[in-house]
Amino acid sequence: MSVRRARLLFTVALAAAAGPFFAAVAHADPSGPTAPSPYNATINQGNVPTTAAAYTQDCNSDEFGNKPADADGWLFVASPSNFSALEAIFNEGTFVYGGANNPTGTSAYFTKTDDHLAVITPAGWTLTQAYATLDGDRNFFTLSHTCAASAQQPQPTTSPSASKASSTCDNVTFDLTAGSSDTTFTIQRTGESTTTAVPVTANHSTQQVVPLDAAHPGATVSVGSTQLASFTRPDSCNEQSNTPGGDTSGGDNGGSDVGAVSGSTGSAGGTTTSVLGEKLTKTPRSPHTPTAVKATDVSRLPFTGFDAARAVELAGLLCVLGIGASALGRRRLTR
Repeated sequence: MSVRRARLLFTVALAAAAGPFFAAVAHADPSGPTAPSPYNATINQGNVPTTAAAYTQDCNSDEFGNKPADADGWLFVASPSNFSALEAIFNEGTFVYGGANNPTGTSAYFTKTDDHLAVITPAGWTLTQAYATLDGDRNFFTLSHTCAASAQQPQPTTSPSASKASSTCDNVTFDLTAGSSDTTFTIQRTGESTTTAVPVTANHSTQQVVPLDAAHPGATVSVGSTQLASFTRPDSCNEQSNTPGGDTSGGDNGGSDVGAVSGSTGSAGGTTTSVLGEKLTKTPRSPHTPTAVKATDVSRLPFTGFDAARAVELAGLLCVLGIGASALGRRRLTR
């Protein structure tokens, strides 16, 4: 066998072996998963997932001439079939051609009747899957090209806000939330001319505790000349704070004072002072009643244990002997 014929046979064998491989690559399951009802076709799985910026770019004016600069454009092609319906699934939301509840900022239109369908989305969205209803015998369609946004999408503008989070007789806590830009809140207590500035970074929140007392029973929160929130503690807090030994938290003061001094302004501008108090009534003590002591019979002397009756008899005998001895002594002296 000549070398030329051997090379020819090797080339034919290689082509026969590689043919199915290249055919499989060229048509590598383009239909992907089975389309769910009511669709009958799936996007070529080699086209997803992707962002518009990462895909083949073509921003020709025929297809995307009216697209907003801060939006992405996607061109889906059904050829040689035609689209009857399309559902494009993005990480950020699902768009349905002709759907009533599509995400804000999405839309679609045909650039070639029933065949080329352009879908517009906010910039940066990621296409993960797409299904369609086609009128031909094909079970897949393709994403031909995209036109990524050429300008940054503007961020929504929000306003700062403030609200009361909690309160007691002693303080009030405000929730302060900045808007889409850095915000400085101004807090002023009732009866006070000075203010407190609280800066908060854009799109962040913080809490501010404001102390309260009888002289400063409330506080307001403002941004510039706009008042956002205010709070005034109830009158019961002032009554508690005026009670001697009182506790502004409203609990039992536990004090022992029974009077307080209050002042009032007279018609001449002077101050009249009066003493407010409670009358104290002493409770008389109960008369002391001595406790009766019950006598007990003693039959033996303490410590010695000697019989008490015998001791009495012996003492009487000794007394008689003593008297006799004394009389005898006096008789001898008078002789």
